[in-house]
Parts: sequence; structure tokens; C-alpha cells
Amino acid sequence: MAENFDFLSGKDKYNMVRNAVAIDLFLSGRKIGMDEVNKEIRKVFGLKSVEEIKLNVLDKVDFLKKYKKFYNNVFEKIIKGVKNDTKSK
Repeated sequence: MAENFDFLSGKDKYNMVRNAVAIDLFLSGRKIGMDEVNKEIRKVFGLKSVEEIKLNVLDKVDFLKKYKKFYNNVFEKIIKGVKNDTKSK
């Protein structure tokens, strides 16, 4: 995402963030719905509204730093789950 950040529309950025947050909520066993996902996006990225993403009015450096950290954490959870599942078979 970092390489293409400037080329993505606000809607595309929001969709990427929404998907990552929804996956994280799922992996954590938490409820997944638009309200829950948007609330988590605001919390994780320190936003007043998800519209900040959709309207492309983000601090690029700060947002990308938070997104990379969040994405890497979600990716690690996925990999850990795959490794644990492989061991149990």
C-alpha cells in the first residue's frame, strides 16, 4: 500500500483499511458489522470519522505508519494461526 498510497482513491484506501480491520475483529472473535468496523478504524487510526479516509484528508506519513504496524500485526496473527493449524493435523 505504501508504494501506491498517492495513487489510490479515498474509497480504495477505506476499503483496504476496512478489510484489514474486519479480518482482525474476526480473528479476535469479536462482532463484525459496519458500525463495529468503523468504530475500530477510528480507534486504531485516531480518526474522528472514517470520512477522513474516504475524503483523502489524512496525514499521509502518520497514517501509513499506523497502517503498516496494524497490517503487520494482523498478518502475524494469520501466520500464527496457519502454523498452529498445521501442527494440529
